[in-house]
Amino acid sequence: MRMASRNWKWNPSPRFLVEGAILAAAAVLLFLGVQLPGIGIVSGLLCPLPLVVLTYRHRWQESASAAIIASLLTFIFTGNFLSLAVFLLQFGLLGVVLGEMFRRNYTFGKVVIVGSIFSLGATFFMFLFTLALSSKFPAFYDRATFEKITEPIMKRLQFLFSRSGNSEEVNRLKVMGERIRALIPLLLPSFLVLSALFEVSINYWVSRAILVRLGYRARKITPFSQWRVPESMVWGFIGGALLLLLLHRYRPLLIAGMNLTYFFSLIYLIQGVAILFYLTRRWRFPWYLKLVVLLFLGLEFPFIFFMIITLGIFDTWFDFRKLKRLSGSYPRV
Repeated sequence: MRMASRNWKWNPSPRFLVEGAILAAAAVLLFLGVQLPGIGIVSGLLCPLPLVVLTYRHRWQESASAAIIASLLTFIFTGNFLSLAVFLLQFGLLGVVLGEMFRRNYTFGKVVIVGSIFSLGATFFMFLFTLALSSKFPAFYDRATFEKITEPIMKRLQFLFSRSGNSEEVNRLKVMGERIRALIPLLLPSFLVLSALFEVSINYWVSRAILVRLGYRARKITPFSQWRVPESMVWGFIGGALLLLLLHRYRPLLIAGMNLTYFFSLIYLIQGVAILFYLTRRWRFPWYLKLVVLLFLGLEFPFIFFMIITLGIFDTWFDFRKLKRLSGSYPRV
C-alpha cells in the first residue's frame, strides 16, 4: 500500500477525468449555493459529498487534484481568494479524507472522530488565514456584529409571542435572548466541535446511502437505539462540572468548565434519547414521531431534558439496555 503510494504518478484514466469533472463541478455548485437563502445550510453540509464519492471510486491522490481544481473554479466564479481557501480547506480536503476512510472501511465512530479533528484543524487554519488578511478577528468574534445578526431572529420570535397576547412570555423571551447572546461567544469552542461532529455525521450518512445505491458495500451502522458513549468520556462531564462548582471564580477555568459541561451534556442527551428509543422499541411508532413527541415535551417541560441527560450519564455504570450482558461486549458504533 505504501509502495503503491510512493510510486504513484499522475496518469488519470478517461473515466476519472469524466467523473472528476462532473463531481468537482457539483461540489462547486453546492459551495456557491451556500450563499442562497433557504438552502444555504443544506448546501454547505453536502458540499464535501461529491469528493467523498470521487475518492471512494478512485485514488485519493487523484481526487485531491480534483479538489484543487474545483477550488480554482470557485476563485474564477467569485473572484475572491478567500473563497478558494474556504472551499479547499473546509470542504474539498474534508471530502477527500472522508472518502479515503470509506475506502479503508472505518467504523462510523472512527470516521466521525477523525473527520471532525480534520474539520476543526481546517477551521483553525481558516481563522489564521482570515486574521492574516484582515489584521483583526473575524466578524463572529465581534459582539456588535453578532448582535446585529441575531436581532432579526429575536424580533421575529417576540412578534410571534406578542400575537398570543402573553406579555410575560415576551418579557421572558427578551431576558432569555440576552442571556443567550452573552453565552454564545463564551461557548464558541464547544459550538465548533459540535458543528464539526454534525457536519461529518451528515456527510457520512448521505455518502453511505449513495455508495450503497451505486452498488458498493459499506460497513453497517449500529442501530441508534444501541449507541453508547465510551465510558471514559464521563470524566469530561465530571471535570467540567467540577470546574464550574469549585473554580468558577477564575474566568478561564469558568469558560473551560462551561464548554465541557455544555458539550458533554449534549453528547449524553443523545445517549439518553438512544436509551429511550431502545426502551420504547416495542411501540410501533416511527422514530421521527418519537423524536417530535420528545421535543414537544422537552420544550414544554425543560426538566425532561435534564432527566434524559442524567439517564445517559448513569448508563455509563448501570448499562440500562444490558448491551454488554447480552453480547459480551458493547457494540462498536
